[in-house]
Amino acid sequence: MYKNLKNCFLIPVFSENYDGKLWNIKINCLNCSNFHLKNCSHLFNSKCRICLINCLIKYQNKTINTIFDHQNHKIIEDEYISYFLDYIKYFKHLKKIFKKIQKLVQTDRKNFRNFELELDFNINLRKIDPFFLYEKLGKQLELNLKKNSHELSFQKWINELNDNIKKILLLLDSLNLIKFLINSQKTFDLDHSRERFTENAKTHCKLCITENLIENKNLLKTYFIGASKYFQISIYNWKYHNEKLYRVEIFFENPNKFEYYKEIINKISFYLKLLKIDKILTFQELVDLLLKHSLIYLNEIMPNISTNEKHKLSFLSSINILNIKKLFPLLIDDYLEEIFLDQPNDKIYLNHQIYGRCRTEISFNLEEIERIKTFLRLYSRERLDIKHPSVKTVIKNNYFYCRFSIDIFPLQLNGFCLDIRKLNKNIFSIPDLIFYQTLSSEIASFLYFCILKRINLTVTGETDTGKTTLINAFDLLTPKEFRKIYVENAVESLDELKFNMHQVKYKTQSLEITENSQFTKSNLIQTLLHRTPDVIFLGEILTMEECKALFHCLSAGLRGFQTIHSKDISALINRFLYHFKIEKICLNDLDLIILMKKLPIGRKIVAIIEISVNNGIFVEKIFDYNPMTNNWMRKKNLYQTNILKKIIKYEHLPEEDFYLMIDLFKEIFDFLSKFRSNKISDLVSFFNIIGFFASKNNYLELIKFWEKIKKNLKKGDFKFKNFNKTML
Repeated sequence: MYKNLKNCFLIPVFSENYDGKLWNIKINCLNCSNFHLKNCSHLFNSKCRICLINCLIKYQNKTINTIFDHQNHKIIEDEYISYFLDYIKYFKHLKKIFKKIQKLVQTDRKNFRNFELELDFNINLRKIDPFFLYEKLGKQLELNLKKNSHELSFQKWINELNDNIKKILLLLDSLNLIKFLINSQKTFDLDHSRERFTENAKTHCKLCITENLIENKNLLKTYFIGASKYFQISIYNWKYHNEKLYRVEIFFENPNKFEYYKEIINKISFYLKLLKIDKILTFQELVDLLLKHSLIYLNEIMPNISTNEKHKLSFLSSINILNIKKLFPLLIDDYLEEIFLDQPNDKIYLNHQIYGRCRTEISFNLEEIERIKTFLRLYSRERLDIKHPSVKTVIKNNYFYCRFSIDIFPLQLNGFCLDIRKLNKNIFSIPDLIFYQTLSSEIASFLYFCILKRINLTVTGETDTGKTTLINAFDLLTPKEFRKIYVENAVESLDELKFNMHQVKYKTQSLEITENSQFTKSNLIQTLLHRTPDVIFLGEILTMEECKALFHCLSAGLRGFQTIHSKDISALINRFLYHFKIEKICLNDLDLIILMKKLPIGRKIVAIIEISVNNGIFVEKIFDYNPMTNNWMRKKNLYQTNILKKIIKYEHLPEEDFYLMIDLFKEIFDFLSKFRSNKISDLVSFFNIIGFFASKNNYLELIKFWEKIKKNLKKGDFKFKNFNKTML
């Protein structure tokens, strides 16, 4: 084979269309053992490919036009010469990576002895077929990923080894030579399988029919996510399944250019991986940096494509090299509520706001799981190891706002578990929740009145019943002049600075961290007495210390919002009395308790109750949900509730005026639930004016203001931003 290289020479070629000098290469293949192979192209023979590579290395500084054999037959088509030259260009870079691998192997021969080797890493690129190299490295990576150990030094070593192999595979994967050979191999496999299909046609058809009956899916909805329609989401109804199928695909306006765009993305991604970043960046800073460099690179290699195409390709290339690239489309989908992965061998499933529980086809290999761990360790700045097997952190940027929770061995028996809660991308207002029948306009009116009077609201229910969504929606309706202080383990409250609200926010230590108790939630709650809040937002009450601190604040006169888990009111009282050791008499300070349930038809407020303690614990329902009518019943005269008795003890509020206000609020909420296209900022400004008149008991001006608003809304030409003009 290599003898032929001694018998190859250049032949100059004249071309009117080319200013420089073109050359043909002529190779004497007569004495080569492969020359006599019948029906075999040189391009598909590994020994011929090695020979061509060595020949082109010898003349790589020349502009090669065609390669002939001794009989003046083309050895390969002219267009494929560039495939080999592109591969040769990366030799220096490939050698550097292989040297790193050799050094890694030499530094820890003990680990390396345990490995089943597909090839020797001491490789001479001139003497190895590129496709053989590609296949063997892929198999080696698969073998490596099966080597899982809880020994940190070994895991670090194997991760570094795999990273270097991945770099080589990524580079080879981007080359046209490898792509062509992969596609050719697929075509060969397909042709080979047709014979078997023909032989077993009847059996195969029966299997297909059975499979279709089980796996039959109908497309329900398609929508796009991202500013420039980066991804297309398809929701399928799955026959004989309650769950839906959620599918993610990269979207391009011209599907015929998909492979072309994919090739560009791989090329840019490889370039970005070579960037050296010397400092730790926030996620937003990292993405911005990658976008900047990818745009520069794209302008150099493809200056003629449109600006929109450049931005889309740059974005997709930047996401492609992130540790959470598979998760990213899910993180930016505003319709998703929660994302789950139960164990490493499982696939992602999720909760969709409209379609409920959905399965996906997304799974992770062990290397990708390690990258997710690294990502969360970095941005949480918390330890994740055998002694600290859990991490919970909130990550917020321009793309997503999520709470990530992961558990690893020994806490998680299968080694890894992931839970991602989406936070506040789709902000629900009270009119939205009325529209979705989470509550009625009458309940909303009564609770809004209670908020204006600074009545304490405790929302309880099981997980994923919409507790935080509800208190965030009511938090938006608090008057702007209120000084609100937030104390949360994981920040799930809204950022209301853009709505001109007064907010002081404290983030307490995660429950998983126990070394330093200085900044625990219970300690911070007790310091609120010296912070002069009008309203306190405590998020979720989880521990006995937090619960005792809550009741300490309530007894001191502080009021606000908090959530706590329970299956019903009886269970909640048991938690207070027996699990959290709260004295019975303290339950009087709770004011209102809102019980929520997640029903098959959606999330609902199923009861609003108040507790009174006087020689026993008395639970009285104010509102109660009736599943037969899918509606709520008022169980008690609102003016006779304990809450109203507390209010009118110090404030003059006749029953007639109270119901006048409640009825007006009800009309407003009813109306706005049908006109939900208004911005949240406009809605907040509107209710600030409503709250202003209501706090002054100026009902005539309030009615007058609402009539103007209602009139313009009916015309369809009014926006809340014109409030000041309307009032004038």
